[in-house]
Amino acid sequence: MMLPRLMSLAIGTTALLLAGCAVGESSSVGGPEKEGSRSPVGVVDSSMSIEEGLRRFREGLPIVSELELGESSRAALVTRFVRGLERSDTNDLRAMAITRSEFAYLYYPTSPFTRPPTVQVAGLVWFFNIQSSQTGLTRAMRRYGGKPLHYLGHSCSAPPIHEGLNTLWSTCTLRVSNPTDTGDLGLFGSIIEREGRFKFFSYANDF
Repeated sequence: MMLPRLMSLAIGTTALLLAGCAVGESSSVGGPEKEGSRSPVGVVDSSMSIEEGLRRFREGLPIVSELELGESSRAALVTRFVRGLERSDTNDLRAMAITRSEFAYLYYPTSPFTRPPTVQVAGLVWFFNIQSSQTGLTRAMRRYGGKPLHYLGHSCSAPPIHEGLNTLWSTCTLRVSNPTDTGDLGLFGSIIEREGRFKFFSYANDF
């Protein structure tokens, strides 16, 4: 599950050189603006306040009020993901993921990372998330990109987490039946829903 893993990595970290990155045609996940490919954020000061960290993280980002290019249901989002993977459509896979702006304005302000015991500045939380997503989607593409999955359905076994207007589902698996895999596959991390729109919060997976 992505969020507990991210929390454990973040707690106790005092400084880190952040590199803005995303999964695009070959190495980036982020929105259509390729927000994750922004220039390096710099060294995180352990004494920086949450408010100042968020202000710096938002610099140059467009303000957003909803999850853009998402789907109207969790099932529709997962089905779109499967089709994107089968077509090796990295552009659409990128568009399904939460963007840096959406993270900054919609997710982070009501997340557990703004308060103890998991308090952590926005740039560092984004860094861990985007790095895990990059690795997960790259591995999923190498293993299943361009191949028929014979998708039968999906499930998310962990109870949903409610944070402000956001709801997050994790421990999600795809049920497939094909010559190489039969059963449940964990090909992505968590899904975020806000006011009826669904996107992937993370592409971190088990591969």
